[in-house]
Amino acid sequence: MTLLCGLVAQAQEVMVIEKSDGSTVRMNVNEVTRVIFEQATTTHNGREFIDLGLPSGLKWATCNVGASKPEEYGNYYAWGETTPKSTYSWDNYKWGSSAGWPKVTKYNTDSGIVSKRVRATRNI
Repeated sequence: MTLLCGLVAQAQEVMVIEKSDGSTVRMNVNEVTRVIFEQATTTHNGREFIDLGLPSGLKWATCNVGASKPEEYGNYYAWGETTPKSTYSWDNYKWGSSAGWPKVTKYNTDSGIVSKRVRATRNI
């Protein structure tokens, strides 16, 4: 019990925040009512993106393509297609054939379906 009282008596009075540039900010803890951490977001074409600090600088979308809130599913896309559909089958798959045995008719860079950039990014 004595140890606990000793720790409480040694309570910290100053909070030091060290910034990425090496500078520091000192604040009296009695002046701080609350600390809030927020994700830094950027906007592109009306959509929000979060910087996860990846070495590539790639930003992560706050919601799926076709969704307006993070908890929504968004659109579904068939592989290699750039527009969503209400149903998915071999009969309506742009790069498939249901004649005989179902098969994919185009699936690599030689067929022209995959360009330098993923075609689905047209929807972003």
